[in-house]
Amino acid sequence: MKKKLFCIFGLILIVSAIAYFCHDHSVLPLDAENANYISFKIYPQNEPNYMVTNDDRVKEIMRAINELDVQETTDQVDRMSDSFYYFWIQISDKDIPVELDEDTISINNERYQADTSDLRELLDKTYRDVMSGIID
Repeated sequence: MKKKLFCIFGLILIVSAIAYFCHDHSVLPLDAENANYISFKIYPQNEPNYMVTNDDRVKEIMRAINELDVQETTDQVDRMSDSFYYFWIQISDKDIPVELDEDTISINNERYQADTSDLRELLDKTYRDVMSGIID
């Protein structure tokens, strides 16, 4: 009897371990409610970096990222693209790096294929608004 219970317990433990390690550990969806700011790194380096602290705009950008129709990919983000963005999102004291180009986005080193045109338009608008002083 003890041997059967031990075998059943062992089997349950193995199945639980497999389920845990096969579980999707994706960072998506991002937690927009706990986002503090977004810090942008500008290329080429002669342009100033900037940070967005406006709560409404940070949440809008987070929603735009969460709404992307993403598919996992092995493609790299094209850092030489004219549409390349590189920024960090600070969520609950954790910095999450994001890189994107026309059709690829990397979030915390997880790469996805997605049409990023709407997100890039929002990021362009954010840059213009920060530089003109409309938002923080």
